[in-house]
Amino acid sequence: MPSFWIEALGFVAGIIGVFIAAPQLVRVVRLKSDAGVSLWTWLIITFSNAAWIGYGFRFDSPSQIGTNFLAGLLSGALTFVLLRSRVHDVWAVLIILAVWTLAFGSIMLEPVGLVSFEIMLGLTSRIPQVATSFKSWRLGRITAVSNTSNVVAIVASGLWIIYAVITDLWTIAYFSGAVIVLTVLVMLFEAGARRRARNLVNEQS
Repeated sequence: MPSFWIEALGFVAGIIGVFIAAPQLVRVVRLKSDAGVSLWTWLIITFSNAAWIGYGFRFDSPSQIGTNFLAGLLSGALTFVLLRSRVHDVWAVLIILAVWTLAFGSIMLEPVGLVSFEIMLGLTSRIPQVATSFKSWRLGRITAVSNTSNVVAIVASGLWIIYAVITDLWTIAYFSGAVIVLTVLVMLFEAGARRRARNLVNEQS
């Protein structure tokens, strides 16, 4: 496949991935609630976006640079909204800037052998949300977690796997596969939480 079409596929995957944070951001703002939404997940995703920008510069992947820049802005905005209910606005901004600087700077400066390891740390991003959604299921609580955001993550990750196989960038393939598995777990726990919440309401009525 010509390099133009390979990068075009990467851009399509990335453009879809840009909007992973958008539905979650809209839902949190609209509901004026971040119940059940893991701050740690979005901090790690913000870190990961900046790290992938560094990865794109270092390994000449324009699609990673452009799309993760836009994704980082959205995930950063969502992280800011989640942080501001916990700390002062100034501290929220400083935390996000520190995360971006640390992620991008370390990818650009560290030995090549450590780059894949740091990128793979992004795999942990969904783990806090899996744990939080599991807790929501146990409690039977309605959350502000966006199913649309989860579906977008799965579609984008699937396209990145295709891109990675074609370009032989297996770090991207492993990363995207793990994102799909963990996101599916989140969706299952969230569905269970909503079902339990409805059952509790029925029992009380």
